[in-house]
Amino acid sequence: MKELKNPLALLVIILVVAAFSAPFGTPALAAFAKDFLPAVATLVAAYAGAFYGATLMQESAIKELRLRQIGIGARALFTMWRQLNAIQQFQIDVVEKYRNYPPAPLAMPPVNVPIDDTVRLDIDSLAFLLDFGKSELLANLCIAETRFIHAIETVRSRSSLHANEIQPKLEGKTPASRNLTPDELKKIVGVRLFSLLVDQTHEVIAKTDDAIETLEAVEMDLHNTLKTIFPEGKFPLSSPMEEEPLKLVKSSRPTGLL
Repeated sequence: MKELKNPLALLVIILVVAAFSAPFGTPALAAFAKDFLPAVATLVAAYAGAFYGATLMQESAIKELRLRQIGIGARALFTMWRQLNAIQQFQIDVVEKYRNYPPAPLAMPPVNVPIDDTVRLDIDSLAFLLDFGKSELLANLCIAETRFIHAIETVRSRSSLHANEIQPKLEGKTPASRNLTPDELKKIVGVRLFSLLVDQTHEVIAKTDDAIETLEAVEMDLHNTLKTIFPEGKFPLSSPMEEEPLKLVKSSRPTGLL
């Protein structure tokens, strides 16, 4: 026997059949219908109230869940904006100034201004993306944040090397009018520190660029995905930093020990 999917429909059918058959039946049937119909009507009304009450509760729960997920998505985009803002500012202030500049390993100063890397995505709260077949996006969010953290760790590692190991060896040995040549620097600090400083300077530039590129791509992917899943939601999207002022104002590169 098939499962009854809509008992309300069956009750209505019974009520209608009983109502129409009563006038044409026996007195016993008419008496039965007289007592039966009010009871069935009460039962139908009670069931209908419970059924539609449950339906409204279910719809309310679904709506509440969607609102919660929309909020989670919006906060994730705002977090990515903060991460991008922090690393992009460093790229503008430092990386662009020493990109493709041969004396950069010595000339690029230690970063004294702290870069905020405490902002983190709540990956667990974004797990609902799996229900929409977005496992790759979730993985890319983890990768983007990891690259952001690694870029900042590299900046701090190089800054510590420059300030605590390189500069003490250079005190009183750097010409005021120019930067040291690579050979001069190598002789003063030694091959190990020289190679480490050069490698970490290159890593700072490469990892900064990579972190920004990855964050921007994944942020756009997340934004488009959220708009597709929740068209009723409003999701922030960071705008790229203006490049024109950078072209108009060229900062001079200082020379000597920084």
